[in-house]
Amino acid sequence: MPLLIEYFPLFLNSIAVTLALSVCTLLASTLGAILLAFGVTCRLAPVRWLFIVLVEIVRAIPIFVLVLAVYFVLPMVAVSLDPFTSTVISLSLWGSANGAEIIRGGLTSLDPGQKEAGSALGFHPVLFFVLVQVAQVVRIILPPFCGLAATLIQATTLGSVVGVVELLRTGQIVIERSTSTTGGVSSFVVYGLMLMVYFVICSAVSRAGSLLERRLSRHLHRPAQPAAPAGPSNGAAPWNPSSQDGKS
Repeated sequence: MPLLIEYFPLFLNSIAVTLALSVCTLLASTLGAILLAFGVTCRLAPVRWLFIVLVEIVRAIPIFVLVLAVYFVLPMVAVSLDPFTSTVISLSLWGSANGAEIIRGGLTSLDPGQKEAGSALGFHPVLFFVLVQVAQVVRIILPPFCGLAATLIQATTLGSVVGVVELLRTGQIVIERSTSTTGGVSSFVVYGLMLMVYFVICSAVSRAGSLLERRLSRHLHRPAQPAAPAGPSNGAAPWNPSSQDGKS
């Protein structure tokens, strides 16, 4: 505990860097996944196959290799990036490619007859997709997309390889300093703190996804109101001609 108190400002700053890295990566990955998903589902075959090949190539590259490639290879073509930006770009590329496959699966799972029904009702295809189908796609892709988001948050630790002073790198620095000054091994306390921080962040993302999924499910499966029974509303029995005694 004294060790955590001593290095509390350093840990607090590293947590802020981890959160900033996670937010930037998730936003860029989501936007990139949407764009790539529309590319791999494009009706034009050359465009569709171009995006499919691009997505498959990026998905086949390990995240660690992609982080190193973006940071060390781009400067060779006169594109120099700082460690934070390089990490965001590399993680976002990998997240966009994998997110595109998730969104593509959600799009292809929709009933094709919905578009025909929308056209019969006079809806423009884009307007029908935005108003009717987006909520269905989001509900379908939420669980795997939340899993991808948790993976990307955990992958921010790879930023330490290229010099980003995030939570993992800060923990390594604290362990080295405390070991050299006191001679004790503080790795258990430091890594325990890192475990708790990543658990809280990933659990919050998973919880938010579950709440949104339940909300969309209630909206899409709202029960229909039963029809009102025919007849008088004041509780009187309906008039029956056969019950009359023949008087006009």
